[in-house]
Amino acid sequence: MNQLTSTLLSSMTPAAAAQHIERMPKRLAVVGKTWADEREEHRRNLATWLDRDAADWHEQCLDLAQTAEQYALLLDHKVGTPLGKLEAALSEFWGDTDNAALLAQNAMMRNKQQEPMPEGEWSHMQGSGKPLPTLANFRRLLAHYGIQPRYNLISKRDEAIVPGLTATRDNHDAATLAHVKSLAHMNRLPVGELGEYMLAISDDNAYNPVLTWIESKPWDGIDRLEDLLDSVVIPAEFDYTLRDTLITRWLVSAVAALAKPSGFHARGVLVFTGAQGIGKTSWFRNLLPASLSEYFREGAAIDPADKDSITSAVSNWLVEIGELDATFRKADIARLKAFVTNGEDRIRKPYARTESMLPRRTVFCASVNDAQFLVDTTGNSRFWTVEVASLVYESITDDLQQLWAQVYAMYKDGEQWWLTPEEEAKLAASNGNFEQVDPLEEALDSHFNWGVSRISWMNSTEIMKSLGYDKPSKREANAVAALLKARGVERRQRDKRFLMPDPIM
Repeated sequence: MNQLTSTLLSSMTPAAAAQHIERMPKRLAVVGKTWADEREEHRRNLATWLDRDAADWHEQCLDLAQTAEQYALLLDHKVGTPLGKLEAALSEFWGDTDNAALLAQNAMMRNKQQEPMPEGEWSHMQGSGKPLPTLANFRRLLAHYGIQPRYNLISKRDEAIVPGLTATRDNHDAATLAHVKSLAHMNRLPVGELGEYMLAISDDNAYNPVLTWIESKPWDGIDRLEDLLDSVVIPAEFDYTLRDTLITRWLVSAVAALAKPSGFHARGVLVFTGAQGIGKTSWFRNLLPASLSEYFREGAAIDPADKDSITSAVSNWLVEIGELDATFRKADIARLKAFVTNGEDRIRKPYARTESMLPRRTVFCASVNDAQFLVDTTGNSRFWTVEVASLVYESITDDLQQLWAQVYAMYKDGEQWWLTPEEEAKLAASNGNFEQVDPLEEALDSHFNWGVSRISWMNSTEIMKSLGYDKPSKREANAVAALLKARGVERRQRDKRFLMPDPIM
C-alpha cells in the first residue's frame, strides 16, 4: 500500500472520509471509462470495489488507499503517453495533485518495465546488437527503468528505490537484485558483474539520513540544550558542571561522527549509572525521533574479535553497549576501550570481493546499575560516567531536530568533542567513586601505616608475605607491584624494592 495515500486517508475525520468516499464511485467510473473501456478485466476490478461493503469509515479509507495503488497498476497506456495526461486522469478520482503525480509516475514506470530499452539508448554495443556488460550500460539500464541505487552511510548498506517493487524488509535486497537481473535478461545484458556494478553506482549516490534530517532546518537560535542537560537529575554530591561537560562533549561527538568526512575518533562512552528502572536506556533512545529510531541500537553485545559483532554495532549512529557492568576481565575492557575509539572499521559488504575500510559513523553510550562497574583502575578516561538519580523526560525538547541543529551549529563553530587535561583530571577523580574495590589494595591500606615516614625496603614477595600470603604467586607479586607503582611509592631500580612504612601495630 502506498504510504502517502494511506497516511492522507487515515488522517481524515469520519465525516470528511465519508464525504470523500461518497464521491469516489463517480470519479472512478469516469477514469474507468477513460482508461478501461477496452479491457473487461479492468471493468470487473472496478465493479468489484464499487459494490463492496465496508465495515466502517477507517476500513473504507484503507480500502480506498489500496484501490488507488492497485488502479495505478491497472492503467495500461501506450508507450510514450504524456505523463501529464495520465496524471490528470488520476487527479480526477484522487483530488490531490501531489499524490496523483506519484501514482502516475509509478504506473508509468511499472508499465515501462514490461518492455526492453530501445537499442539507441545503450552506451556500448556488441557487433551482434547486444549491449556490452559495461558499467555505463548498467547505469543506462537503471536510469531507464527509474531504479535509484544509493548507499546509506550510517547503516553501511547499499539500497535501491525500485518503482513498483513490493518486498518485505527482510528480503528487500534480494528482491531488488532479482528484479534488476530480470530487467537485464530482458535486455540481453549479461549479469556477471551486476553485484559489483550496483555497489559502484550506489556509492555515487551516498546519503546520510540522520545528517539530512539535522540539516533540514537551520537552528533558530533558541537554546534547547540546557533543558536536555537538566533532564538528567544527579545526586547532590555529583558535580553538575562535569555532567554538563560530559553530555555536551558526547553530543558534539555524535554530530562530528556524521559530519566529519574522515578522521573522526570518538573519545568517550557516555555512561549513566543509577538505579534500575529509572529510564536510562530510554533517555538515549529518545534522542532520536520515531522516524529514525532504527539508527539507535540498544544493548549491543560487542566482541571486538568478532567481525559480525563489529559490523552490527557500527551500522547504527547511537549504540548502547550491553552488559558493561558484567564485564570483569581487564583484557576484555582494554579491547573494548580500543574498539570504541577506532576511526575506521574493516567490513566486507555484500557482493564485494574484498573488505573495505569504512569511516566510523557511530558513538557509544551505556547504562549500568552497579555503582562500582569500573574494573581497570589504571585507565578509565574512556568511560564518561554520570551518576543519575532520576530522569525527567518532560524536559527533553519536543523539537529534537532543533536540538540537534543547535549541537550541529556548535560543531561547525569549532566546539570540541574531547576533554581538556583539566576536565580529564576531574573525570578521573569522579570515576574513582565507580571503581571496583581491590581486596589487595584494601589489605595494603589496612596493614601499613601510610601516614608515617617510610623506612623499610621490601620486594613484592616480602610485602605479600607481610599481608598474610604464605606462598605468593608471581601473579600476586606483580599485582602488588603494579598497585604500589600506581600510588607513586618509591622503587629502587637495582633490586626492585619499594620503600615501605612500618605495619600498623
